[in-house]
Amino acid sequence: MTEKAEDYLVQFKNSLLSLPLGVYIWQLDNPADSKSLWLLAANAASKEMTGLDPEKIIGKHIGELFPNSITSGRAEAYARIATDGSSRIIGEVGFDVQGMTNTFRITAFGLPEQCIALVYDNITAKNKKEEDLQKTNERFEAAVKAAAIGIWDSPGKAGVSWQQALQDPNTELYFNPTFKKMAGYTDEEFLNTLGFWASLIHPDDKERVFADITAHLSAGVPYKTEHRMRLKNGVYHWFEAQGTAYFDEKGNFIRMAGYVKDINEKKQKEIELNRKNIELEHFNNLMLERELRMIELKKKIGELESKLKGKE
Repeated sequence: MTEKAEDYLVQFKNSLLSLPLGVYIWQLDNPADSKSLWLLAANAASKEMTGLDPEKIIGKHIGELFPNSITSGRAEAYARIATDGSSRIIGEVGFDVQGMTNTFRITAFGLPEQCIALVYDNITAKNKKEEDLQKTNERFEAAVKAAAIGIWDSPGKAGVSWQQALQDPNTELYFNPTFKKMAGYTDEEFLNTLGFWASLIHPDDKERVFADITAHLSAGVPYKTEHRMRLKNGVYHWFEAQGTAYFDEKGNFIRMAGYVKDINEKKQKEIELNRKNIELEHFNNLMLERELRMIELKKKIGELESKLKGKE
């Protein structure tokens, strides 16, 4: 190590040890040979992330510690950075830690005296969370499709009140592809706007639906409503919609989201049952009226017979 490099390391050491990210400082002995990179220093965080004890690896060449960096060509990139003093995002790199492959995001910084600092962060847990979230979303979407449930979401905009949003036909109102398919539309055909959705609501239901939304937003009345909506083929179907509005701590509208499902078959059965109940009630009323008339008739006949007997 040159005297300048040693002075630089001393100046940098305190900052190096305090970093929460892993840091390796390499020095390049021969600019024409990337294998001449050797480990000059490592901080404590590097041991926590890689499991490699700095005291046991400092002084070793890159090919001995990380042979994959030679075969992958990363060592060549490190050598160029050490030579020209540039900085570069290396990207995500896999490394075995205690028998398990971990993913590290690496950024390289060129330092004086043909040195290079590799700063890295273990993002394995983050990637796993994202992967788990993706799997959860996939399972959720599969369940939504199987249950034929539509999902809707209307995010708020900064500086726009919910009252203004309800008056603006261009307010964003997203529906998932499952719902659009239920309505007979492709994802592109069904516009994600309040105005487009409102145009499909049955005229006799529209005022009530918006009144229910307003009651929820203004007074917290639970939003659950049934309404008719025109499908692409022109036929109206009954749908059940439910949702919840979200506000920040200052009372500003954040979003309103929920689900919607086709209840047409259930509603038609209810309507048919209601029709039959009305018919039955009407029939019962007719029968009751007939029975009352028969009673009245029998009464009059009895009175007439009594009069006739009296004359005898």
